[in-house]
Amino acid sequence: MPYNLILSNTNKVAQISDEDIDKVIQLSISLDSPWKENPRGYPVIEKRSFGVTNYHFLHKFILGNPKHTLIDHIDRDRLNCKRDNLRFATESENQANTGIRKDSSSGYKGINQCKSSGKWRVRIQIDYKSITIGQFICLKEAVEAYNRKAFETHGEFAFLNPIDNIQCNCPLCKVR
Repeated sequence: MPYNLILSNTNKVAQISDEDIDKVIQLSISLDSPWKENPRGYPVIEKRSFGVTNYHFLHKFILGNPKHTLIDHIDRDRLNCKRDNLRFATESENQANTGIRKDSSSGYKGINQCKSSGKWRVRIQIDYKSITIGQFICLKEAVEAYNRKAFETHGEFAFLNPIDNIQCNCPLCKVR
């Protein structure tokens, strides 16, 4: 059963595994500082020393922080710091698990509508390069193409777009 850690500045709750409760509380006591939520939504604790403030991230404190390694939240919830939701990742793997951008015009990751043709253009990031998968008349086919390529290239780290309730007005979908 997870332990709920209340963040002092927002009253939001970060979840941690039972096995980490003692060391997380002990760090807070030893630094005489409460756990807080930083502006990017991560639980952190402040350590002040000689006028300089350093921050310890909860997820990094729990798993450790090997050099040149990131820690990925599997469900993309920054407050879910249970061990079974954390995994080591490269920068590329971590980026593959990002969700749909807030400014997405289509509402799907990797998909936008071409203004000149009206088709849905599908792109994916692979090794820091943008690769065009293709253009589709049907939004549902575009989403399925993105998901296939994402899973093929990123495996367990792939963020897959939801395919339920896609509102597509293409001629193919109107016939179905």
